Amino acid sequence: MKLHNLILASLIIVTATLFAQTPATLSPSMVIEIPVDSPVVAQYLLDVTAIPFTTPEQMEIFFQAHRDDITDFVINKTDRSVYLLLNSTFITTNDLTAEDINRHLAAKALKMREDYLTLPVDEKK
Repeated sequence: MKLHNLILASLIIVTATLFAQTPATLSPSMVIEIPVDSPVVAQYLLDVTAIPFTTPEQMEIFFQAHRDDITDFVINKTDRSVYLLLNSTFITTNDLTAEDINRHLAAKALKMREDYLTLPVDEKK
C-alpha cells in the first residue's frame, strides 16, 4: 500500500496540465473509472510514472498531505492517459479540454442522482 501511495503521489507531481474549471464528462466508451485505492491503479502507475523525489519518504509526505483531495481517477481507454480529480481540478497527462471534463462529471453526477432516487426510502440519508 505504501508503494501505491508513493506512485500515486508521483503522478500528482508528474502530470502536466491543470484544469481549474467547473467539473465535466467524457463519454462512457472513452474512459474507465477506477477507485484511487485500486491495485489496478498501482500497477498502471508503476508502468507509466517516473518518480521525481529523491526518497520514498518525500513522496509519502506529499501524498499524505493531499490524499483527502483525491476524489476520482480515470484512465482513457483510447490512449491510456491518466486523469486524477483533485476536488474540482483535473490533473491530466494529455490535452483533455475543460469542456470534456465538465461533460464527464455532469454525467457522473446525474448517474449518482438516479442511483439515489432508486434506493428504498429507508436507505436514503
